[in-house]
Amino acid sequence: MSDQHEPENLLTRLYALADLVRSDLAIAGIPLVPDYLHGGRPFGPVGAHVFADNLGHRGVFISWVSHSILESASLEAWSQGRTGPDNPAGQWKTTIDTAMQNAMATILSSIGYEVVTVDDDAGAELIVTQRGDESPWLAWYRNQTDRVRAKSLDTAERLRTTTDEATWDERPPHR
Repeated sequence: MSDQHEPENLLTRLYALADLVRSDLAIAGIPLVPDYLHGGRPFGPVGAHVFADNLGHRGVFISWVSHSILESASLEAWSQGRTGPDNPAGQWKTTIDTAMQNAMATILSSIGYEVVTVDDDAGAELIVTQRGDESPWLAWYRNQTDRVRAKSLDTAERLRTTTDEATWDERPPHR
């Protein structure tokens, strides 16, 4: 992570990195699943679940959360011993999960994140270990914010100077 205000604590840096990953995925149009909604039933959210590895400190985990109906159909068939062609919901879920994993890895890698594909007990499919330069949209956004702030300060200064020049006696009565 290259940031001018990089926190010293590793876990704090991971939480900051997770926030940046969430922002970049959202700007790219990927829906996000908040931690408190992850795994909700019966109609849980669909999207990227992004969270800092606060135990192993390996990076930021990203997993794709499929629709709960698709997941339930797939798990039910699997629990009955149906796999492969006997579990079309499971096959479709795997196709969707793989496509979304690849899309998120491509999106994040394209703007300088180091993304590793994993398959471990945490259920994370991707781990972001660091980020390169500032995201292109964030630089633009900061520039816009700076311009708006400068314009507001100019307006406030003009009003203050105009107000300071006029005395209370010279002002028109308030209506």
